[in-house]
Amino acid sequence: MERQEVFEKVAEMIGGILDIPTERIKEESRFKEDLSAISLDLSELSMMVEDEFGDFKDIDDIENRIVTVGDVVTLIMNMPQEE
Repeated sequence: MERQEVFEKVAEMIGGILDIPTERIKEESRFKEDLSAISLDLSELSMMVEDEFGDFKDIDDIENRIVTVGDVVTLIMNMPQEE
């Protein structure tokens, strides 16, 4: 899957969680500062991403590793591919 496709899926998830238009979401958007997300929103996003793309390693630490939407896309792009 291409990065743009992953970004679009993630943006749809974020838009649904935060009830904001996907056009407002950019890769450089910061969750807390730009999108007003709280920890619960990030937890919900983590679960949705796992359902769609597979399990993250060290899921408990994900909130400390993501600041921007692009960080989530990069994590997904770097996930091991199932064969």
